[in-house]
Amino acid sequence: MQTIKEQATEQQARALEQCTAEMMEAVGNILQQAEVQREAQERERAAEAHREAAEAGTEGGSESERSSDDEDASVNPDVLLADVDTSTPAQQRVAARVLRARSARRLVL
Repeated sequence: MQTIKEQATEQQARALEQCTAEMMEAVGNILQQAEVQREAQERERAAEAHREAAEAGTEGGSESERSSDDEDASVNPDVLLADVDTSTPAQQRVAARVLRARSARRLVL
């Protein structure tokens, strides 16, 4: 038979374990939300860079000059993503998606 002190110690241990589990879950949720926000910001930046690149491609010059610029960019994808930071894996995934979308658009055109 357990003493009152042993029972209290076990109850405290269970309460501490439950509290720790809840805190870990909360921290996990916060980290997940932060990752989602960071990826959304990266997508925004990539979209902005894409818009700027598209605007730069439509400003001035003849259609043939713009076409040759597009061809140069298809050979060297860094031309289109020169201003996009790709230092993290998530940013690299976003840049890869942008490049795939551009390639698909060129195939359609």
